[in-house]
Amino acid sequence: MLFRMRKRASIRIRARHGLGLALLALPIIVVLSWALLGPLLQVVALLSCMIAVPFAVILFFLPLSTSTTPARPSSTPTAVAPVWSVPTDDSLPYVPRSLNEIYQLMNARQFEIFSAALVMCAAPEHRFLQHCGGSSDQGVDAKLLNHVGCLVAVQSKFYAQDHHVPHAELREFYGAIVLQKAVYGYFVTTSSYTPAALSGFLGKMKVHMIDGRRIEYLLKYKRYELGQALRDIALHQPSAAIWS
Repeated sequence: MLFRMRKRASIRIRARHGLGLALLALPIIVVLSWALLGPLLQVVALLSCMIAVPFAVILFFLPLSTSTTPARPSSTPTAVAPVWSVPTDDSLPYVPRSLNEIYQLMNARQFEIFSAALVMCAAPEHRFLQHCGGSSDQGVDAKLLNHVGCLVAVQSKFYAQDHHVPHAELREFYGAIVLQKAVYGYFVTTSSYTPAALSGFLGKMKVHMIDGRRIEYLLKYKRYELGQALRDIALHQPSAAIWS
């Protein structure tokens, strides 16, 4: 490869020198034919010589811009523009793509487990402890631990989208949080909350709310994190594998 590059450079040099010699020959031709030229042609010939001679000098003495040494690959990594995408991992459990797909694929028990994953995704400082939903769940369907190891309660309500969770249900969940000696809790529903429920508990430290709109957001932008949370839940409690 180096031989070919040097050969091409030699050809370019010879071509430049040939053009330079041709330009230098122009003044000689003008001098020899000066007496035969009219006044106008003499002016044109003189200007041509004034341009040709400096250009010929440049062709002879200006070095080639292209190096004959092959360029070495740079050791500095090339920056790659970030691309917005959802990473895929075949080992992760399937995550529904919309709230409608949750209704199609899940029952109430599966949504209880999925609610714990939603909380772990929305607030990554939480880790799974136990799925305890059922007829004797005492108002708590799942238990998590926060970043300092304190108990966090999760209540799940698999309601139709046109249902509105009333203030009374949140008040009952508040009592369950106190009964379970949890530091706070998450009330997760596929539907929404009544204005009274929102005004009574929104912003309160003990009860955090996740509704259908928030679930849609997490399904759209946090699918990979949801898959990781579901995998962690299944590893911690195999009976809580959502698709088993």
